[in-house]
Amino acid sequence: MQVKKEWSEMHQQWCIQLHDCTKEQAETVRAIVLNNWTTDPDYWLAKNCGAFLQGYVVEDNHSWVLIEFWKNDAGAIQKFIDRVNEALRELG
Repeated sequence: MQVKKEWSEMHQQWCIQLHDCTKEQAETVRAIVLNNWTTDPDYWLAKNCGAFLQGYVVEDNHSWVLIEFWKNDAGAIQKFIDRVNEALRELG
């Protein structure tokens, strides 16, 4: 699974979504967004792009995650997306 940036017409901002992902994939992405360890690079990646967990439903292999970016910094958003994709690849 790989995520790409998309435009949310409803909220007028950039976001990423994972549809029909596994519980493990959903929890991994959630952990990156909600990481509060200020010494961890994931914390700063999420903060620098304004990543916000807007939607989260976990149902075995039919989970859904919506992350909105509350800052309009294309470089910071892409770094965050690259990290999410890296974490998803690591899951196999």
